[in-house]
Amino acid sequence: MRKLILIIASLFLLIPLLISCGGDNNPATSTNKAPGEITLDSPSGAPANGASGVSLTPTLRWKCSDPDGDALTYTVSFGTTSPPPVIAIDQSVNSYSPTSLVNSTKYYWSVTAKDPSGASTNSDIWNFTTLNATVETINIPAVPSGPANGYENQDLSYSAHGSISSSGDGIEYRFDWGDGSFSNWSTTAMQNSWGVGTYQVKTQARCVDHPTIVSEWSAATIVTIGIFVIETVSTPNVPGGPISGEENQSLRFTTSGAVSSYSDNIQYRFDWGDGNISSWYNDGVSPSYSWSTAGTYVIKTQARCITHTTIESDWSADKTVTISVAAAETVSPPDPPTVPATGTTDDNILLTNNGGAVSSYGDYLEYRFDFGDGQMSNWYYNFTTLQHKYAIAGTYNIAMQARCRTHPTIESNWSTSNAIVITDPPEVIPSPPTVITGVEAGAINETYDYTIFHSSLTNLGDQIEGQFDLG
Repeated sequence: MRKLILIIASLFLLIPLLISCGGDNNPATSTNKAPGEITLDSPSGAPANGASGVSLTPTLRWKCSDPDGDALTYTVSFGTTSPPPVIAIDQSVNSYSPTSLVNSTKYYWSVTAKDPSGASTNSDIWNFTTLNATVETINIPAVPSGPANGYENQDLSYSAHGSISSSGDGIEYRFDWGDGSFSNWSTTAMQNSWGVGTYQVKTQARCVDHPTIVSEWSAATIVTIGIFVIETVSTPNVPGGPISGEENQSLRFTTSGAVSSYSDNIQYRFDWGDGNISSWYNDGVSPSYSWSTAGTYVIKTQARCITHTTIESDWSADKTVTISVAAAETVSPPDPPTVPATGTTDDNILLTNNGGAVSSYGDYLEYRFDFGDGQMSNWYYNFTTLQHKYAIAGTYNIAMQARCRTHPTIESNWSTSNAIVITDPPEVIPSPPTVITGVEAGAINETYDYTIFHSSLTNLGDQIEGQFDLG
């Protein structure tokens, strides 16, 4: 009995302790507060609650703070039903951008804020309605571009253009060929061929993204197809160019005037009158040719169709070119160089080539300097200035010479010279002595040694000597 009484007494002593452990007096939980109220942040761009005409790319924004200053995470719910389904969990930012929205649809959304201790706060359920869908339109294309005439079974190319989607979408076109057939839809030019007759070619546009959105048909291009005839190329004009020249001189010639009956592009070639015939050149190219032997040469040209290369014209009328024995090439002296009047030894002196030489053959030239101190520069092409140093003071006469780049043994005489006077710069001792060593105290009539140290030479490289002021 005594043992039972002790057990009951012990239980009574434990009851307050159990109440203390399980109640609201635990410091770990009693001081934490749930996140504050969640409010809609319309000033920052969130759609207002109940708003309509909202774009399909809105950004949902809200405000919330924690009384304890804790960092909050957010769970976002969004959808077309209320309450909306969860779409993002435990994000740290207080905004969300939903995607794939559609026009004329009401959307619901809400936010749950949670602190690190798990305490949470729910927002209201807000809603907005997206803007109504606009009807996309495509304007009528321009008249198709392409030839107005052709021959039966000839492939003719046409292009369509001029249509724009009101939604800014891409455009593709198709053609009504006027013979009961239609082209495929395409973004590129299309070809068609017809029998003999007259046809109205029209084009229609549609949206690439929404193919059911189509334009009206354009106005027509009238295409007249005639009976097929064999293509011909007319005879070119007499070649243009010089009527005389010298051996091995490069002469340039031109040709023109040939026309394809199909309006195809044309190529030309030359018979040079010495047994050689050139390659075919596109219209507008002006080839050069030279003859190695003096004499009289009859040159002429022929044309052909680029597309159908077997269709060739007759040869043009003759052009006579007289080639004489070549005179020896000469190169005239260049202009004197531009030279400063004075300079100093070991400085870079800037010298300017003024050109002025001419080859009697019209060849390109190169130049060199005689610096007047026994040195000459290399030969240079297409340069204007060089630098040179003179080691010894004196007066130097500087001249130029030119030569032919093609025939480098053909040199000009030297130009007249321009003089420059080179002097030594003034000699300068860089600085006072850097170190003087010797005793700092002594007795009358005693002899003491002092030493001066200098770490440099003069600017001309001479040795430096010093003297003492004995005080």
